Amino acid sequence: MNRAKTIQLIHIARNKLDVSDDAYRVMLQNLTGKDSCSKMDDRQLANVLAHLRGRGFKISGKPREMPMADFPMGRKIWVLWQDLAKAGLVRDKSQKALDAWLLRETGVAQLVWLQQEPEQAHQAIEKLKQWLGRK
Repeated sequence: MNRAKTIQLIHIARNKLDVSDDAYRVMLQNLTGKDSCSKMDDRQLANVLAHLRGRGFKISGKPREMPMADFPMGRKIWVLWQDLAKAGLVRDKSQKALDAWLLRETGVAQLVWLQQEPEQAHQAIEKLKQWLGRK
C-alpha cells in the first residue's frame, strides 16, 4: 500500500472510531513520537494503522464488479450486460445475475464456461444486443 493510501486509511479509521483531535494527536505521539502523519515514515504509518485496526477498525470497500471471464466474447457479454443495466433494462448488474440469465438462456451456468462453448457465447451476445435494441 502506498503512503498516501495509508494516510487516507488512518484518517478514515480516526473518523470511524470517533477519535477526537486531541486524543488522535496523543495517540500518534505515543506510538511514533510524532504528532502528524505527514512527519512519519512508512513503518510508523503502518504501526498507526495496525493500532487502529486493533481498536476495531476494519478496512472495507465496495466490491468491484469485474467480469470473471477474460476472453473476447466473455468481455463483450459483460459490457452488453452493463449497458443493459445503465439503460435500466436489468435491475441487477452483478456477475451473479448475469450467470443466472446465461443459465436460463444458454444452459451454461457461468460466464467463464462460455469460453468452451463459442456457439452459446455468440447466441448470448446476439440476445443481449437484441434486448438492448428494444429499449
